[in-house]
Amino acid sequence: MWLSVFILFTAATAWLAWQNRAADKVRQVILTSVAAGAVWALVPWGNSTDIWVRLSVIALAASAGIYWVALKQEGRSVEFPTIFVYEKDTKKPLESLNDTYAYRFCQRMFSFDPVWIVSRMELAKEDATGVDLYFDVLLRMIVDLLFGVYRTTWGLKVIRRSGYANHTISSYPHEGSFPIQKFSWEDFQRLFPESRSLQVARFEGIGDTLAVPLGTQFDGKTEPLGGSPYKRTLLFDNAFVKVEIELTFSSYNGVGIGDLGLLLGFSKEEGQKFCTCTIEVRLTAKFNRLRSGHPEMEKYRRWIEGLFEHLQEEFDSRRHWERGKDWYMIKKLSAIKD
Repeated sequence: MWLSVFILFTAATAWLAWQNRAADKVRQVILTSVAAGAVWALVPWGNSTDIWVRLSVIALAASAGIYWVALKQEGRSVEFPTIFVYEKDTKKPLESLNDTYAYRFCQRMFSFDPVWIVSRMELAKEDATGVDLYFDVLLRMIVDLLFGVYRTTWGLKVIRRSGYANHTISSYPHEGSFPIQKFSWEDFQRLFPESRSLQVARFEGIGDTLAVPLGTQFDGKTEPLGGSPYKRTLLFDNAFVKVEIELTFSSYNGVGIGDLGLLLGFSKEEGQKFCTCTIEVRLTAKFNRLRSGHPEMEKYRRWIEGLFEHLQEEFDSRRHWERGKDWYMIKKLSAIKD
């Protein structure tokens, strides 16, 4: 029996050590744990003198030491609101009606935007509420971003440059091998069959495949409330990391645009012609603790870092609002100087 236990613990230790061979702490912990386990095994306990019992103690000490000391429990979580402003009667996004809002407050860096999507959803505009419409549009914009950025590989280093007048984005592959598997646009349509926005034809600059790490499984789910989607979750899961992109309706929706109208030069009456739709976005990544020291893990950390930064830069309305206010203050100071 104890021989089997020893073999099991030794195999577990060897597997953990190999999977995390890039971590310096693993080697240190193995030596320390073996030494501590050896001392413990040499101390008489009970009436047992079976060598396999004592060797099992050493192997167990090494396994426990690697798991609890050398391996890190890593995760990342980002939350932000995405706010759409649309005309109450036509449901057109404010970006299509006001250039200042489009270029100074939203500052979208990709060719696809709600103007393109909503203009091709005439039927949805007629029989859906504005909140329902833009909740669906955000899903489409996120999928567009994924297909636009990760068309050929997930091993990208993304460079963003923002100036006063313009914004650019570029990317180039990281060094090293990044085995991929691809998902199609139709795969996403099957995940969210109720989504009208995903039925809209793709923008010309969007690819027809999404490249993700090899071995990744993905899923999507919609939680309805009162007949309308209330929460949508997109999941990617592989041996190294589990990623969730969660969209949830917010209660901060209503008529009027408040201080934004003042910055855009709208009268109070003009501001009441618009509505706001707020969606809470939550991005989470949980890295596999059993592989935290794996030589390939750093690639996955960079993938998540770039993916989350992309999504936050494009959809975090708090960032957009701060940049818009900065532009407004610079404009006012320039006017005072003149």
